[in-house]
Amino acid sequence: MEKLRTVRGVHDLLPDALHKHKKVIKAGLNVSSKYCYSEIEIPIFEFSEVFKKPLGKSSDIVTKENYIFKDRSDDELMLRPEGTSGVVRAFLNAGLVQDIPQRFSYFGPMFRYERPQKGRLR
Repeated sequence: MEKLRTVRGVHDLLPDALHKHKKVIKAGLNVSSKYCYSEIEIPIFEFSEVFKKPLGKSSDIVTKENYIFKDRSDDELMLRPEGTSGVVRAFLNAGLVQDIPQRFSYFGPMFRYERPQKGRLR
């Protein structure tokens, strides 16, 4: 049977590797919890202006190194290239400004359209 291609820079997490991956994430979340960080989960994609405003419309991340697509309503969406912008958007939209300081921890896939460096994955 012919193998299907895998995108350069990505890999599958099979059971053993996934188990180790989850242990590392759990350990990181435990440490962040001890230092009063609250876990937050943000969407994998956002309206592109969430990233364009703070990063600058002409930054490399916005102009070259991202995955942008339009939805059926013709809104421009972007797979998150980093987490800070989405966390700030969530913080502001939830009206948490009056409750500062706040500490948030998060993890998850980030997407950049770039050639992966040797030994690194997307």
